[in-house]
Amino acid sequence: ASEAQTRLLTSLSGARDALRRLMAPPVFEGDEDRTLLAGLLHPILLSTLLGVALYAGIAPVHRERLTLAYTYCGAVGMLATVLLVATRRGHVRASARALVAGIWLVLVSGAAVSGGVLAAAFSGLLIVVLFAGVLLGPGSALFTAALSIAAGAVMLGDPRPPPGTAENVRHQAFLASTVYMVVAATLL
Repeated sequence: ASEAQTRLLTSLSGARDALRRLMAPPVFEGDEDRTLLAGLLHPILLSTLLGVALYAGIAPVHRERLTLAYTYCGAVGMLATVLLVATRRGHVRASARALVAGIWLVLVSGAAVSGGVLAAAFSGLLIVVLFAGVLLGPGSALFTAALSIAAGAVMLGDPRPPPGTAENVRHQAFLASTVYMVVAATLL
């Protein structure tokens, strides 16, 4: 019995060490900038994976557009997994760019399919602008903000109103988000 307990404790200890290695961001000897960027990007990717798992768990509660919800969850989950591997292999800057572009595309396409500008899409785009600024610099934040504002303006012209959203609420959300994105990108 003691030999079985020893093997169990050894395997648990190995699993704990593997989990610690997974949770720790990669360190690139002699490249402080890449190590710092990886330190920022790594927890964002891990929390994205957690968010995808949680959202996929609650998606059946809504029952509407379940296939679409699982498609987006799968796309974001695969993107985050691929980017985690790429980050660990040293492709940190490319991973940061792909994360910002991928999440931006998922949010904009989700809002467009759902019938136009949604408050959830704009709050997500605000986060993407912040990601772009923190991970890629202020120029990328301004570019992402401008792209998000343009996409929002196009979606405002969509004749299909989002369910339960008045027209003035759509415009107010667009204006508030526009001001916030420009100010946040400028501050970054």
